[in-house]
Amino acid sequence: MKATNPRLLNIFSDELPLGFLEKVKDGFQQIYKEAHHRGHDDPAWDTPEANYLVPHLRRAMAEKLVRDAANSHGLSAIVKMNSKRTSEYTIVSSARLLFTVSHCTDRSQVRYAKFRQQNSELNSLLSQGRFEVFDTPEILQGCADSIYAILIYGDGFIEFAIPEKKKKKWLDHYPLDKLIEMKLS
Repeated sequence: MKATNPRLLNIFSDELPLGFLEKVKDGFQQIYKEAHHRGHDDPAWDTPEANYLVPHLRRAMAEKLVRDAANSHGLSAIVKMNSKRTSEYTIVSSARLLFTVSHCTDRSQVRYAKFRQQNSELNSLLSQGRFEVFDTPEILQGCADSIYAILIYGDGFIEFAIPEKKKKKWLDHYPLDKLIEMKLS
């Protein structure tokens, strides 16, 4: 997938350490197997309970993996309670990026959460478009000081997606493999 805004892609590449990206990639390759194993191999429940439990285990392992990888590679990761006080979520930050983690079935929008909607307000300038003639190193039109993204993952993909606040679409996607490739080149 080609990035629609290469300068934003470069910000992601500059802000995210290679060690973090590699640890997340390697860890996600194990999460699906481990969640299935823990859910289905425990004799405490039958298949219906295991099927219910597996996505919750996967989410817990994903949040912990991203938090540990971030904290061990110079990023800041904390756990926050959602506004309804029904669950907690991980939020990771660097100098210019703020991101959360969410499972998606097909790279589509993630389900609604107030914290995601509020955080996506950071991207208001990004969704207004860019004027190439004004894009200079001193003035990057449409690039906010902070960018909110969601590290989305599903069967066969892990990528950073930048949500647009009001519309249910992504402003851009950056596959984890592409970021690793950029760091290695």
